[in-house]
Amino acid sequence: MPKQKIILIYIKIALSLFLISALYGWLIRYSSVTKLSFFDYAKFLQAHSHVTFLGWGFMSVTPLFNWLLLSHSKAFNKIYKWIFGIEITSISLMLVSFPLQGYKLVSILLLSVFLLTSYVYIIRFYKDLKRSKQDKTIIQFINASLLFYILSSLGIWFIGVTVATQGKTDLYFNSIYFYLHFLYNGFFVFALIGLFFYHFSKKGIRLSNKKINLFFWLTFSSCFPAYLLSLVKYDNIIITTFSFIAASVQIMAFYYLIILLKHIKIKGITQFIFITIIISFGLKIILQFGSAFPVFSEVIIGLKSYFVIGYIHLVTLGFVSSSILYLLLEFNLLVFKSNFTKMGISLFFIGVISTEFILLSQGIMVWVFQSTIQYYTFLILIASTILIFGIASLLLSLFLKKVNQSESVN
Repeated sequence: MPKQKIILIYIKIALSLFLISALYGWLIRYSSVTKLSFFDYAKFLQAHSHVTFLGWGFMSVTPLFNWLLLSHSKAFNKIYKWIFGIEITSISLMLVSFPLQGYKLVSILLLSVFLLTSYVYIIRFYKDLKRSKQDKTIIQFINASLLFYILSSLGIWFIGVTVATQGKTDLYFNSIYFYLHFLYNGFFVFALIGLFFYHFSKKGIRLSNKKINLFFWLTFSSCFPAYLLSLVKYDNIIITTFSFIAASVQIMAFYYLIILLKHIKIKGITQFIFITIIISFGLKIILQFGSAFPVFSEVIIGLKSYFVIGYIHLVTLGFVSSSILYLLLEFNLLVFKSNFTKMGISLFFIGVISTEFILLSQGIMVWVFQSTIQYYTFLILIASTILIFGIASLLLSLFLKKVNQSESVN
């Protein structure tokens, strides 16, 4: 089977998981408007978050790794098909296990299977990538992403131990933030930016290796201490100082990234998506910088339903999901000429922008004016509904896509 058909199958599955996860998110919003007898907020939230990050994010990025960076004979051989198959099966079953029982035996077993299988993938892929003829700069970013994925997964193992021994203490929340930080600020940032640089090289766009390396090392070195920005109730002077330094270094890294990308010319809808990605990435760094100051971090933690959730959605939707969609369009896995793609892209970004605006506006209203937005729960539900229709339209576009067997990126 041509690589183009195989990668489309995996992207369809990942986007389907994203759609179901978004539906769970919609139920979470709907439960604030109308009480649902079967609904357990915490259990559905666990399913929503795990499936979004691992089912949509990880299961989109890793097949793209194989498709773009490995040779035809290795990209989707039997070993990788087994690995992806086990991962997809385990994450799909989590859609049932988490809503039914939450973070208990079956869900923990399924998550353990996924993690152990992902380790097998990383070992195998690392070896195959090492033998490939890809540019060393790109390999550097991809290898860093693999390292940060392993690091982030340690947080998941620790969550289970913490819940079993201490319950939901500060250590429990710090374990969750450890997992999230190194997943989206580590794995996804380095993986997606690495694929961006791969894409630019394929388009014949030459970028300064010196500036790329500078951006890499500033981002890489600051990612470790930047975790301190996520800690709960650890506001001593040492942690505050290192947090501030890490946040400042990230701003420097972003500055060099802008210098790198400012001469790149992109036209059409991908230009809008690319700008959205850069703005989301920049806002992420600015918000992290703000959290380095105790006066703001206390507010953020106190109003985490708005600021923390808004931040996570900014990264997940504004940066990660938008980056994946950009790559799918640029590599012709999504075709913008399709009416369903046009509608899907439009609705998706309307949903993303309106969700962020409502969340952050509500947080600011409560913080500054001790007031709330009228009909807040209803407005955020509408935004979630628009987002779902956008994802569904994109998925339909993929199913209607005709594969050209001659298409290739290698």
